[in-house]
Amino acid sequence: MAFNPTKAQTQAIDTKGNILVSAAAGSGKTAVLVERVIKKLCNKENPTRADELLIVTFTNAAAAEMRSRIEKRLDEECQNNPYDTGLLLQKNLINSAKICTIDSFCIDLVRENFDKLGISPDFKIGEESDLKAINQEVIYSIINRYFNQNNQLFLQLLDVIGGEFDEQNFIELVLSIYEYSRQLPFPKKWYSEILHNYNNGVFDSNNLWYKYAFEKAQHITASMLKSIETAINHLTDVEKAYNAYNKVFLEAKEQISDLNTSALTNDWDTFYNTLNTFKLAKLPSPRGLGGFSQIVAAKKTYKYLNGDALSPLYKLFYNDFNFINNQFKKLYPVIELFVDILIEFDDKVFEAYKNENIFTFHNTEHLALQLLCKEENGKILVSENATDLLNQFSEVMVDEYQDTNDLQDRLFYILSNYDKKLFVVGDVKQSIYAFRGAYPKQLLEFK
Repeated sequence: MAFNPTKAQTQAIDTKGNILVSAAAGSGKTAVLVERVIKKLCNKENPTRADELLIVTFTNAAAAEMRSRIEKRLDEECQNNPYDTGLLLQKNLINSAKICTIDSFCIDLVRENFDKLGISPDFKIGEESDLKAINQEVIYSIINRYFNQNNQLFLQLLDVIGGEFDEQNFIELVLSIYEYSRQLPFPKKWYSEILHNYNNGVFDSNNLWYKYAFEKAQHITASMLKSIETAINHLTDVEKAYNAYNKVFLEAKEQISDLNTSALTNDWDTFYNTLNTFKLAKLPSPRGLGGFSQIVAAKKTYKYLNGDALSPLYKLFYNDFNFINNQFKKLYPVIELFVDILIEFDDKVFEAYKNENIFTFHNTEHLALQLLCKEENGKILVSENATDLLNQFSEVMVDEYQDTNDLQDRLFYILSNYDKKLFVVGDVKQSIYAFRGAYPKQLLEFK
């Protein structure tokens, strides 16, 4: 059955440049991508060679389906134009087109450039059991070294993590952070940023945790202020309730307003002292008001504002400035050691994988990114030896885009030659935010 695109779908097929197409499941996203490909291949004046396209999907089955659909449409065009030599050429070239998963693309790229990476070209993707055994061996080698040294800072680190009697908590934390870092483009940079967040052990307004605490305090107290105002409005609906409760609620509003004002000072001890002296008056108990839903709601709000609403802030502002500042000074060298261990573990695990000639899919993605670019002073620079590869593709297309991870987004960004030729389709209304690396400039939608 012929595909008859809607006006919105036609726009997605024809529009040039860097595009994100957001459409629901079953709306014809893949059909749109296929037609966009065919239009480029069949262009009479300036056709795109089939082997100049990179089309990425997220499963092998989806890649096979995509190739089949493109080949079928190209066959139809050839049958309708049997003497068009350009189409016959495209039909031959389509076998060489990169229509694959991102993992498959990265594996091929790494194998083709193994010499630049110092690895063997015949590596395998490791079995989970083998990888787990290597990870355990590496982490225990690091732990045992510190135990043999009787390193007091390491023992303090175990105590902070809750592993002073059993190192298993420490091992699980290292492994979980390591696994999380696999989805990031530059894991070691991210490890170092963990330490940076501790601001050299100084607890002041530039400290990440300090900023977070006050952002939370300002948000919660502002929300409390709105809640008490809403409750006061409820009271006005019942005259007897207004007379009975209004004075107490207005006093509560004033107290909450003072709490919000102290949060806005951004001064730790000012807010800490105001928070710890905060207590609303007891509500009166007049008779004959139990049947009014407005009163029930207002009293429930009052009780919440005098209790659970502040629970998150008591956990954040648990002591005065000097106490927490001293804690940060003591904690900084411990966190510094922890970051060193994370980096050492990352390096040693990779070397162990390399010695066994096995890698993970994430390893191959990181190696591919290493071939394409490097990060310097917060800027992403395309590697000199990547120029030919980047110029190889006239357009990078991503089908059924998912909010995957920063690493893959960065790969798409680099492969699309810095947002000049990227076409993304998916059920991704949110992915205009999720596509952290490439940020397509045009958002098109259809249903």
